Amino acid sequence: MPNWMSLRANIGVFSDTLRRIGDFSPFLAGLAQRHPEIVAAVRDQGLTRAIRDGFAAVESPDTAVTLRLQRQTLSLATALADLAGIAPLEEVVEHLSAFADHALDRAIRTAIAERTPDAEPRGFAALALGKHGSRELNYSSDIDPILIFDVGKDQVILRGEVIVERGLGDARFRDDAVDTHAADAFGVKQPRR
Repeated sequence: MPNWMSLRANIGVFSDTLRRIGDFSPFLAGLAQRHPEIVAAVRDQGLTRAIRDGFAAVESPDTAVTLRLQRQTLSLATALADLAGIAPLEEVVEHLSAFADHALDRAIRTAIAERTPDAEPRGFAALALGKHGSRELNYSSDIDPILIFDVGKDQVILRGEVIVERGLGDARFRDDAVDTHAADAFGVKQPRR
């Protein structure tokens, strides 16, 4: 176990951290007021356990709600631990990067389940680029994934829900909302209206 995993907050430093958050970060101050259990968990049990328990407490069938509440848990817990000096940079960026992986995976699985409820989420990959790919996300980082989907030899997906059937040199559009640039890139002529 790395040394930093056993660090706990010095009460005086932790109190000063809460004061600074109250003075300089309305977002974190609001979260701390609404979620005193996260504050107590970071102070008493450390960052990793605070995040794990906090995530479990907000689990919901609604993916958007769950991810929003988990992001709030992560934001408050990592900021408190970081500013109080009980979590080194390596631990903070690891938790931020792990959450990006988790959120992306959960969102993809949910999107596939909503569109094709009986299908397995296979043939889909998300590649993390930049700081996400190197697991160095910070508080203001965005993620720039490349999403790849292997639709098989008979189909090409263009702009969301549009599927172009490929046969012996012909193409039939199942939807009129075709991205003309993508269709041109595949050498597919758009239907005339």
